[in-house]
Amino acid sequence: MKNYLVLLILISNLCFSQSESRQNFVITLGVPYSQRKSDEIFKEIVSDNSIKRIKFYQEKEIVTDLLFDENGNILKAMDKFNAIISNRKFEFDNQGRLTKISFLTDNGEFKDGYRYEYIGPYKTEYKIGDSIPIMRTINLSEENITIVSNFNKNKEWKLSSVVFKNSEGKHDRELLYNEEEVFKEYISYYNLKKQERITKSINYKNGIKLSEKDYSAFKVDKNGNSIARYSAYSTDTLKLISTHKFNKQNQILENDFPSNLENFKYDKNGLIISKTIKDRNGITTLNFFYENSLPKKIVKTNGDKELIFKYEYEYY
Repeated sequence: MKNYLVLLILISNLCFSQSESRQNFVITLGVPYSQRKSDEIFKEIVSDNSIKRIKFYQEKEIVTDLLFDENGNILKAMDKFNAIISNRKFEFDNQGRLTKISFLTDNGEFKDGYRYEYIGPYKTEYKIGDSIPIMRTINLSEENITIVSNFNKNKEWKLSSVVFKNSEGKHDRELLYNEEEVFKEYISYYNLKKQERITKSINYKNGIKLSEKDYSAFKVDKNGNSIARYSAYSTDTLKLISTHKFNKQNQILENDFPSNLENFKYDKNGLIISKTIKDRNGITTLNFFYENSLPKKIVKTNGDKELIFKYEYEYY
């Protein structure tokens, strides 16, 4: 379990330490904030345009470099803004499933990594070079249920979580386990009258319910866009965290957060052409330029300061 916690810390850093050039590129993909750190978001644009490689520049320096296979999976990833692991290498099977992730040094030498085996609905994770498993995931696709177990020091599988999803792939219910007992439960449901999707958090001890509260909520419009977000993460009651506005094409027009306001503009083809951020640093503007509908350059300005991000492509 300790090794797996280390893995989670590493993956967290991998996901959240990314160059500003990559972060700004991702804005053009129109994906939700919750997905913008994921490598999976490049699949559509890469496969649709037969892209083999994208080089991300900040001024004249390559800060991120991504190499893809013909299915849009990332084979190699370099990001200079990742302080711990700037180089990663991925391998996939003929079904497009991840079989190995290797963490490399700046010189390309193997440093650490994990491999994955698949048998039916079972996916088992191992540390590269070790035959002792770390984690096992069971995906029951017809039932929309995912079961996760960890392999402990006593060489026993211990249940970690069970997730139930609805037909749209959203979480309906999640159970978290500690020593085979449920200690926390999340239940999500839609309140038709309020037009809100609410998640309730319930805490247990020795099978007894200790507390229950509304943990988070999203108010949605008639098209399913989240127009307001509420959270009770650090409080006992839900509080408004942000509001959002969308156009008729369901593209984001405005994000109003407590510390900043974001506004977006699009051209007649639906491509984002500008993003403006108002915060304590003043007004920052990102202007987007394209070539064959692919991002070619993004210019960031704040007062008299200017920063240029450029993108180069290689194709299959």
